[in-house]
Amino acid sequence: MASTAVHKVTPARLIRWRQTRLGLLFISPWVIGFCVFYLYPFFATLYYSFTTFTGIGNPVFKGLANFSGLLHDATFRTALFNTFYYTIIEVPFSTAAALGLALLLNMNVRGQAVYRTLFYIPSIVPVVASSLIFVWIFQPSFGIVNSLLSDVHVNGPAWFFSITWSKPTFILLGLWGLGQPMVIYLAALQGVPKELYEVADLEGAGHWQRLRHVTLPQISPVILFNLSGHGLLDLAAYDSYFAGTMTDVALAESRIQELVAAL
Repeated sequence: MASTAVHKVTPARLIRWRQTRLGLLFISPWVIGFCVFYLYPFFATLYYSFTTFTGIGNPVFKGLANFSGLLHDATFRTALFNTFYYTIIEVPFSTAAALGLALLLNMNVRGQAVYRTLFYIPSIVPVVASSLIFVWIFQPSFGIVNSLLSDVHVNGPAWFFSITWSKPTFILLGLWGLGQPMVIYLAALQGVPKELYEVADLEGAGHWQRLRHVTLPQISPVILFNLSGHGLLDLAAYDSYFAGTMTDVALAESRIQELVAAL
């Protein structure tokens, strides 16, 4: 009986092991890419932050001296303020805009697929290219925005070239790539059970009540996921701000990453 039990269990274990190997084989490209392009750079950056290293020669260990220097650096405090100012304001605006677009694109209207494609396309444009396009659009002298404002006798600001207006302009730039969170919200909206809306209609609920009591509670995990992910991306963003601040105000709009890279 013992041998029979062994023969019954062994094939099942072999099947599970084969399935495990097959799964590992399928995810191996992602795992390798993650280790090479994310995991290793993370630990390398962590190590180099405790050293003095110019990229040539051997790093010299300095302990916490680099971090101590940051705490006494006025530029670091400016960069820290700019980073959190942008993140705190841009994340709620982009979340509301992406969710609003998803709600509109979830409606059964003619040309629905075309509208979804048009709103998603900007998110696949390279970040640096989008930044340079925005710099051209908001160029103070010949930009489209200031040209339209001058037609109605309004003097447009310097936008990216102004310390006062550069942060609001970067927030507008952040709203440009709403396609990816919009698609996630759209998938979440399509997963809300239709029966809940039918019950709400029977109870006489209006559009706002359906949104507040049915839609938002059902997609709240997705909202939390997008909020946390978007917030982390904003804190770690660099390329768009570097491309948009290759001007005289680059130092005023510097980011934390520039200081860390200089350690």
